[in-house]
Amino acid sequence: MKSKSKLARPGFMTLERKSRWFGYVFLAPWLLGLLTFFVIPFFSSIGYSLNQTLIGKEGLEQTWVGFENFNYMLFEEPNFVRNITSEIQALLTNVPIILIFSLLISLLLNQDFRGRVFARSLFFIPVIVASGLVIKVIQGDVFTNVGMKSDESAIFQVGVVADILANMNIDQGIITFITTATSQIFDLSWRSGVQILLFLSALQRIPVTYYEVASVEGANAWESFWRITFPVLAPNCILVTVYTIIDTFTDTSNTVMTSIIDRFNEMKYGYASASAVMYFLVILVILGIIMLLFGRKVDYST
Repeated sequence: MKSKSKLARPGFMTLERKSRWFGYVFLAPWLLGLLTFFVIPFFSSIGYSLNQTLIGKEGLEQTWVGFENFNYMLFEEPNFVRNITSEIQALLTNVPIILIFSLLISLLLNQDFRGRVFARSLFFIPVIVASGLVIKVIQGDVFTNVGMKSDESAIFQVGVVADILANMNIDQGIITFITTATSQIFDLSWRSGVQILLFLSALQRIPVTYYEVASVEGANAWESFWRITFPVLAPNCILVTVYTIIDTFTDTSNTVMTSIIDRFNEMKYGYASASAVMYFLVILVILGIIMLLFGRKVDYST
């Protein structure tokens, strides 16, 4: 009875309450960053998008224009909708390639072989040094882009592949899809470091006993993959897909981001903010569709 009264005292810090406060402490930096670098700038962008914003003698001068920036962007400016459509089409090609490539590489890196640590660090190096200029230097596009198409690097030339497929009388649409995917293999593999790390961490959480039991039951490697590995990796597939979509859409090299940055540099802050807000809503809708289609089918308890 005495111990119970002691536990029931107001102000007594139970283990559950301590854990909750520790959680708040660890979440505080993230919440502060979210508020400072996302929530406040997002609502500021909405305010800028509804005004004509210019730099005056006393700072930013705003004139209310309502939805004129959005109307111009969607119905008068020919490039915005076209650029978003182009990026979505590229996304349908890039995301599956990155997903499959990252999964295969993570399966290889999870094996026990000599030099495994070096191989893992090798695939994660691009995350540390990745930049548009670095990729261009590696591809040779900075110094050898004379007479070269923008979608072909100095390392991967797909003209020969296209000629071979054309001689086989394959449909031009299929040839275009294959050559486009092939020409982007280097760029996509260069941007797969985080995805490989996410898959690799999930693979290392699978108990070895699962595979031992499957082996005793007579399952081969292919059956073990589909019955053990893939169900455990399914939630990570959703995570990798969402991360890849956001990473692709926020890459400063894509046409929409380039257009938004150019408008900011031209001091057209109202139009640039409207473009950024609309672009954010498009990304949000795409992510919502992904979660509705696949999120409910995944068991996150694994």
